[in-house]
Amino acid sequence: DIDDVRARAGLTGEPSALAVIATAVDAAQPGWLRVVTCGSDAETSNVNYVSGAATPNLVIVEPDDSGRICITAVSALHLVVDVFGAFDDDADISAATTARAFDSRDSHLLVDPGSVTVIDVEQAGFDPTADGIVLNLTATDAALPGYATAYPCAAGRPTASNLNVAPGQVVANAAIIAPDDSGQICVYTHESMHLIVDLMGEIGSPFQGWRPIRALDTRG
Repeated sequence: DIDDVRARAGLTGEPSALAVIATAVDAAQPGWLRVVTCGSDAETSNVNYVSGAATPNLVIVEPDDSGRICITAVSALHLVVDVFGAFDDDADISAATTARAFDSRDSHLLVDPGSVTVIDVEQAGFDPTADGIVLNLTATDAALPGYATAYPCAAGRPTASNLNVAPGQVVANAAIIAPDDSGQICVYTHESMHLIVDLMGEIGSPFQGWRPIRALDTRG
């Protein structure tokens, strides 16, 4: 665990959640990191890394009553945790509970290329009326180079992506997505791959979410 992250970051008061970058460096072997509120249970992951690489990811996590967050690693590595923001009570964010909403590995079947996976926010234990859901997408065992895109289902698939994966890679990325009026989030997968979706928190009215918009693409 990391003792009193609030004090280390020079924060006053008791923030409802912290925004951190967790980075795995010089791992002895491939594995994953899990970042959670100390004392909570989870079957989720935040960072997937390979040997020798430096792999970061954004995490929204609630400190416990002592200001601590806990990080689990499945192999020996150097760990870097950067705290770059905090949410106060007015932010209306809840990040204490994490849940694995979907894991295609449970069925031993890759998701099909061009398919859409529907995540029911309420079924995963989260508020379907939340303005934003903090989620973590992980892709592995891709048959070909491809990408995954998360979006409010009713809005239709946008020209955007949340993570890009190549064969042999395990890639994770965090996103904040507004569920549609039915409380659903869709994840489009460009190529055949295993897909894991973890829900990490929910944000209320201070956050305004919409169908992702590609603001810049120099390839065009």
